[in-house]
Amino acid sequence: MARSCLPCRGSAWGALWWTGRSHANANLTGWLAPPKDDDDAGLVITADTIVLALQNLDKVPALRRAFKDGWRPVFHTLPVRDGRRYSAVFSVPLGVTTGMIADQRPVLARNVHRAEVEVWPSDGEKSGAGPAGTVAVWIAYPGVLSKPAPEYPLMHEGTADVFTGVPAGVVAR
Repeated sequence: MARSCLPCRGSAWGALWWTGRSHANANLTGWLAPPKDDDDAGLVITADTIVLALQNLDKVPALRRAFKDGWRPVFHTLPVRDGRRYSAVFSVPLGVTTGMIADQRPVLARNVHRAEVEVWPSDGEKSGAGPAGTVAVWIAYPGVLSKPAPEYPLMHEGTADVFTGVPAGVVAR
């Protein structure tokens, strides 16, 4: 019986191979498919991305020591996509201030693959985004701040009432 199954098995494998070969480009699953070329490539900021970026801030020894001892940040607000930016609020360990992380903004920006002007850490309590001892970080999409601003709506025509509001600027979101 085992001998009669071998040719069957060989032809089944051959049929599967042929089916896979003929449909290789049409129906690839996610992990087999080649990456798509779309505008959102590389834009995703996750909690893991922020944690990895913090772990590589070498000039903050208290932060490095805390990670070595097993500390992990608590996210009061997970990274949320809001318009053309991400924002998150996370805790810092004892001995680390928001200013220490803000001083390392160039390295933090590099660690999340952004330009320095596209990453803004601030005190979560002062900004009203979180409790004391948290960092509120604002991360723009790559290149969004280097694009020219749209034309001012009242530049050539139109009227405005100062009591109902006048357009004053453009926000990244």
